[in-house]
Amino acid sequence: DRAAHGLAAMARTAITRAGGEASATPSLARQLSRLAVSASFGDQAPIIAAGIPAVTLAARSDGPPRATTPGDAERMKLVGNAAAGLIGSLDEVTEVPPADASLALAGKSLRPPIILIILLLVTLPVLVAAVDALGRVRRAGVRLGPGTRALAWRTAPMAAAGLTLHLLSLVGFLPASAAGAPPLPDEVPFTPRGGLAVALAVVAGVATWWFIRPRMRRIGASPAAEAAAGLVSLAVLLLLTWWLRPFVLVLALPAAHAALVATVVPRRAHVVGLAAIAALPLVGLVSSIGGQIDRGPVQATWYLLATAASGARGVGGIALGVAITACVWSLVALVALRASKGLVGGGSTLATGPVRPRMSGTTVAPRLPSTRRRRPPRGYR
Repeated sequence: DRAAHGLAAMARTAITRAGGEASATPSLARQLSRLAVSASFGDQAPIIAAGIPAVTLAARSDGPPRATTPGDAERMKLVGNAAAGLIGSLDEVTEVPPADASLALAGKSLRPPIILIILLLVTLPVLVAAVDALGRVRRAGVRLGPGTRALAWRTAPMAAAGLTLHLLSLVGFLPASAAGAPPLPDEVPFTPRGGLAVALAVVAGVATWWFIRPRMRRIGASPAAEAAAGLVSLAVLLLLTWWLRPFVLVLALPAAHAALVATVVPRRAHVVGLAAIAALPLVGLVSSIGGQIDRGPVQATWYLLATAASGARGVGGIALGVAITACVWSLVALVALRASKGLVGGGSTLATGPVRPRMSGTTVAPRLPSTRRRRPPRGYR
């Protein structure tokens, strides 16, 4: 979750002075996705991870090694002059800009404290809604204990699927991590064996869900209790994520906001639009990783899934992801319940919909569903 933007800016200046053309600063969306899910293949990556600013001069973008045409004498001269110019610039400064979680935006550097404040402000609506929901269910006498237990059961299918993939990686069925780091993409191809692993994980998740559903029913948690427990737990998890791994909120917050708004929207089209908003960051992440490793969306998705299952990306982020997904799932279950009761309609107004009053001067004449005109009660104004 760090980058060496200051040193990279000095390297771009040195390359330009040497007569070369430096690569542009990555877009803000790509910077956020790479800080949320690290995917760097350059030699500078482990040095930056240790907190030391570092940069790699190369004739290609940051990615796995590719077969390229050997550089000629002119190219080698350009690289040498750029490296010499960068070293000279480093000798002239008293302090090299450190590697941190800043963002490069419009030629400026957005510092980590400002980013943390922005992320906290975006999280604030979910926190306010959670406090309001907690107060409402307590005044209504709804018990949150059964809802919390039902919410905990929802994590079981995802945990079972992830554990299945991890065990397959441990026994050598899937590629293992390389010295605790994600392996190169060429070592993680999507083969029939990978497809079988995904199928086994799906079967494990579905079987776990089939096993726990009767137990969830015996808990007797009302939809309101489970949704309120999910919203309160979601707020706590978002705060914990903000403290531990703030850039992961870039992936989690759209889904959290979309699920919260979906519990009150009246149209199916609204729900579909909110679902697209929730999936947009994940689609952007897959697109960014796919462009970096020069793979399609299917291969990029498999690479992220396989490297996460092997443990190469740590356990903390995956555990937070599973818990946040379970909380969002509880809110989605409330949306599905509203749809089954007819509270989420189509795009047009139904004949049995709400009655709209017709204004006539200062007298309100309600539009009745019957075609026969009725006399209003005495004194009705």
